[in-house]
Amino acid sequence: MLKKLFTLIIVSFIKLSIFAQCAMCKAGAEQSLERGSTAVHWINYAIIFLMSIPLILIFSLYMLHKQNQKKNQNEISS
Repeated sequence: MLKKLFTLIIVSFIKLSIFAQCAMCKAGAEQSLERGSTAVHWINYAIIFLMSIPLILIFSLYMLHKQNQKKNQNEISS
C-alpha cells in the first residue's frame, strides 16, 4: 500500500513539472525571457516547491490518522 502511494506521489510530481505554470505566469515568464532574464527557467521548480509543502503536510496528517486508526482497531479487538 505504501509503495503504491509513494509511486503515485512521484508520478504526480513528474506530471506537475510539465503543467506547473498558469497562463499569467507563463505570459510573464515568456516576456521576461524575451528581455533576456535567466531566472525564468526556475519558475516551474519554485511553483512545484511551493506546492510540495502543503502536500507533504497533508500526507503526514493522513499517515498519522491511519496509524491511530489501526492502533484503535488493535485495542478494540484485544
